[in-house]
This record gives sequence, structure tokens and C-alpha cells, in this order.
Amino acid sequence: MDLIREGVRLLSLDECAKAVDCFEKVLERAPDHPDAHHLIAVSCLRSGVDLDRAERHVSRALQLRPGEAVFKNTQGSLLSAQEKHREALACFQQALETNPDYLDALFNCAHVSRVLGQNVAALALFDRILEKVPDHAESLNASGVIFVESGRPGLARDRFLAALEQDPLRPEYYLNLANALQALGDTDEAISNAQTALALAPTSAEALNNLGSFYLEQGSLEDARHCFERSLELDETSLRALYNLGVCYHEIGEHVKSVEIYDRFLAQYPAVTNAALNRANALFKLGRYDEALRQFDEVLDQAPGHHAALMGLGHGYRRLGELARASDYYAAAIRTQPASSAAHFALSLVLLKQGDFIRGWRHYEWRFASNDKPQGQFLQLQTPDWSGEPLEGKSILVVGEQGLGDIVHFCRYLKQLKAMGAKVIMVSAPELDELVATMNCVDEVIPRTGPWYMQGDYHVYLLSLPFKLRTTLDTIPAECPYFIVDEDRVQYWRARLDPGRMNIGIAWSGNPKQAENESRSCPLTVLKPISDLAGVQVYSLQKNHGAEQLRDHAASYDIIDYTDQFATYYDTASFMKALDLVITVDTSVAHVAGAINARVWTILWFAHCWRYLRHRTDSPWYPSMRLFRQRRVGDWAGVVDDVLAALQLELDQAQPVEGAVSLITGAREESGRR
Repeated sequence: MDLIREGVRLLSLDECAKAVDCFEKVLERAPDHPDAHHLIAVSCLRSGVDLDRAERHVSRALQLRPGEAVFKNTQGSLLSAQEKHREALACFQQALETNPDYLDALFNCAHVSRVLGQNVAALALFDRILEKVPDHAESLNASGVIFVESGRPGLARDRFLAALEQDPLRPEYYLNLANALQALGDTDEAISNAQTALALAPTSAEALNNLGSFYLEQGSLEDARHCFERSLELDETSLRALYNLGVCYHEIGEHVKSVEIYDRFLAQYPAVTNAALNRANALFKLGRYDEALRQFDEVLDQAPGHHAALMGLGHGYRRLGELARASDYYAAAIRTQPASSAAHFALSLVLLKQGDFIRGWRHYEWRFASNDKPQGQFLQLQTPDWSGEPLEGKSILVVGEQGLGDIVHFCRYLKQLKAMGAKVIMVSAPELDELVATMNCVDEVIPRTGPWYMQGDYHVYLLSLPFKLRTTLDTIPAECPYFIVDEDRVQYWRARLDPGRMNIGIAWSGNPKQAENESRSCPLTVLKPISDLAGVQVYSLQKNHGAEQLRDHAASYDIIDYTDQFATYYDTASFMKALDLVITVDTSVAHVAGAINARVWTILWFAHCWRYLRHRTDSPWYPSMRLFRQRRVGDWAGVVDDVLAALQLELDQAQPVEGAVSLITGAREESGRR
């Protein structure tokens, strides 16, 4: 018996091999000693060494003392360690039949039930334990995990807090609490608890990965990247950290690194669809469309009908200008998920670009089913949605939505509402209020920030008017100008221009929050050759984002910048009206220029916005607009060469100079030094 006690003491110190020696000596004296056989099994199980030996000894113990609950519990634990969970569950249940109050067997039974996905049964077992021992920390924690997994984070939080009251130094409890808090939307507290877990376990790869995930959710991308990289240093086999690092690089915008990370991940786990999908999305962001399309196809091979892959293929072919194929994939995506607002909206962009306005507007209405509501839809409107009812003697609240350019573009429809006898109340953006107020068809302009949501007999969202008025390609209301700027203000600016040159305003960048801004915008350096043309004076129209490019080159670029005097778009419009020409990428500047009937050349990226249709050099929306299109993806130099050639022709016609050297040649040479 002294050997048994000594062995148990050694086992409590985790000196399992020495403990086994003690128990073997007992068996030398008493080969059929059931407790010695059982304790050898426990020692082997705890050390994880020679589980076959453990199995032999626990089986012998049960032969010697059949039905012993403790022995059955150990046998179940051994089977669970070998991932034979169903057999383990049977052993734990047999132990409980012998001793219904056996706490360890209850806990083990609950744990294995959870592993087998039997969460309802597991939770009932944990609750049985907590009825007997309300402060049982492991049951509080384990049941909290079930609550998180079943979408009940509030209950989970309470369980984890109760577990921490009993055992405040368990890092996994803090991590689990962090997960519950994150699910409750409290990212700051989630981060705080994950940091506590990491302080208790500084080398925990799991804690670092979880903390990184919370930083990623918060948008603290550099902190997230550091956590994931450190997690991988501690555990290079952590595929969760590797996957998350790929996501992090994608969010940071380092798509090359994101692809490299997913290459590493997929080399080990090629069948993980989400990783392949993320790799395809990163390739898409890099403009490597052919590679992205192949990757999306591979996802479809693994998971036929995969909605996101179908959408990715649609986006890819749309970027490459293959609209019929893009339309087919979006339609397939709708078949897999008929209520997918993203698929319907994407299909609308293709249909509209093809000139199929009737079907296009209908699908465009699906933007309201998205989680991203149109900008300006802050509250549920109380008035009826206008569906074409007579408006004589009625007031209608028109809600401006999406970007500034969209509001400018579709304000043309307000005249039609006024012609129907309505009082027109326009909810605009502050930058546009003064410009919109110049329309003689608008009775009242209310800023988005104002208390507008109770106004009017009806309401309608601005970009729904083409659908509700059944606009076709032939019935576009293209009368311009529809914004009127004061002639005295125009003359003020005209007096500040160079009377001996062609005065041209340029804009090169749109709003960075717009999803495709990186593609539709070009660097200022691309447009610099315009300022190098003799007979031309260039002025900046670039406000806010992108304006720093001009500041960086102020000393070497002959571009005059008055934009610090433009408080609103009314000021910008007055200045543009004084110019001879506006040259701009597809941004709000182009729309304002068109809406005031100023002469404007719009340079379009290859997969440009639907409203410019296909192949046309004119715009059916703006009579004063001329379009210049990229012929290849990303080819800004080529489209600017077309602009330069058109400018040269105008300059030559205006001021022919005998024997002059070609200005275009010089401009192209300058362009080549970019």
C-alpha cells in the first residue's frame, strides 16, 4: 500500500514514468491488484505515452472489478484520447449508470457530447453539474462555449464571467469571454480580454491569433498583422493564423503578399474553398484577371454552384469587357441565391451598360435589399413610396443617394416631377445644395443632415426615378444645362484666366470610398503632358483626395490651382463654366461640367461605369461631353495620347503656325519619361 501511495504522489507531480514503476512493483507482488492496473492506465493516459499499454491495464482492471465507475471513466477518457468518441460516450454513460452523481464522468460525458455535435445533450449535462456545483469553473466555461456557438453570446458572457470568478488566471477563459464580447459587438472589451489572456500566456499562438482577429474586425490592420505574424512564429503550423494573415494583407491592400500567403495555405490544404476564393479576390485586386478567373473556376470545380465564385467570374468578365459572359454568371448566381441583392445589382450594371434600360432599372432596385443602404437613408420614411401616382397638388420628397456625381447626374429628373404638378423637395448633399437650388423645378432643398424624413405626401429615391419613369435609351432627359450659375461669377473667373491660351481644367481622382475608384482614377503624372502643350494653360479642379499629388509637384508642373477658393460645387461649376474645356476622369467633376453644359472630355477606364454605355464617343446624358476610352485594361497612356491628338488638332485649327514642330510628338516624349 505504501507503493500505491507513493505512485499516486508521483502521479500528482506529473512524474508519470516513476509512478508506473511503483504500480508495476505492486503488480509483481499482487498481479491481480485492480487499482494498480487502473493507475498504470491513468499514468500512461496522462503522459500520452503507450496508450495500447493503458488500454490493456484498464481492461484488466475492469475484468477484476466489473462495472467500477472510476475504471469506466478512465476507459472512456482513453477512447476519447484516441478520438473514438462514440465508444468513449458509451463508457461515460455506463459509469453514470453505476454512479449518477459521478462529477468527472458527467463532465466527460458532456465534453464528448459536444465533440460529437450533440450540443443540447451536452448543455443539459453541464447544467446538471452546475446544479450540484454552481461554481464548477470548467462547466461554466464549456457551456459558455456552446452558447457562443449557438448564437447566444449574452448567456455565454455571463458563464465566462462566472468561471473567471472561480479561476481568474485561466487564459482560455479570457479568450472565450473575448469571443462572446466580440459577438455582442463590443470589440474594445474583446481586445482588452484577449490582451489579458496573452499577458497570462505570452507564448500562446492561439491568444495572438484571436487578438489579431479582433484587431482585424476593429480595422487596426497593422496591429492585426503583427499578431498573426507573431502567432506563426510561435506555431508555424497554425493554419488559422496563416489564413487570417492573408485576409489582413488583403485588407491592408498588400495583395501580392496576400496571394503569397494563400499560396502557402493552399499548398497544405488545397481543398479549402474560402482560401482559394480569397486568393482569387486578391488576384482580381491586382488586375490579374485571367489568373483570378482560373482560380474562380477551380473553386467551382470543387464546389459547383458556389455563389461567391459565380459572382467573382461575373466581376472578372465585366472588368474584361465580356459583358455577355458576365451577365450569364450573374444570372447563374441569382439562380443559386434568388434573393442575392449583390447579384441582382451587379446584373443591373451589365444590362444598363448594354443599353437594356427596362430590365436594368428593375434589377437596379435591388440595391435597397443590400445591407449597405443608399447614403441618406438614415430613418424609415413615414410617407408612401411614390409609384407613379398623379402628383398634381402633391408634394414629393426626393432623397439624394450614393455619391455626389450620382446626385448631380439624376437631378435632371426633378423637372419631370415638377411638370407633373408636384411640389419638389430635394434632400441633397451639403456640397451640392447651392447648385441644386438653382433649378427652377426645385421648391425646397433640404440637406441630408436636416430633419427631412417626415416631409412630403410621397417620397422617392433619386436613382429610382429612371425606373419609375420608365426611361429608355431613347427617352433620356438630356436637356442641359439644368444647373444655372450666375454669369457675374463666371466673368469673375474668366478675368483670371489666360486670354492668350486655351484654358483647361483637369481632375484625376474620385472619392477613395467608391469601390472602383482605384481603377477609374489616374495619377496626375498621366495628365501632365496636357500642361506641356504650347498654347494651353492647365488649372486644377482636384479637391481633397488626390490634391496632394499636385502639391508634391507644384514646383515642376505648370498647373494653376484656385481650388482653395472653391467652398462648394457652385464655386467649382462657376469656374468650369469660364474655362474653354474640362478634362477629367469619371468623377463628380465630369457630371457637374455636363450638367452646366460646360465643354467636358471624360477619360474612362476600361471597365467604366454603365452610364457611358459601350463604344460611344458621346454621352446620351450630357450633350457637351466627349468620351475617351481605354482600349486595354490600365492603359492610361494610350487614352491620354488620344486626348493629346484631339487637343493638337484643335490648337492647329485655331492657330496654324507654318513650319511648327509637332507639339504632340513632344508631349508623347514627355509622357514616356513618366
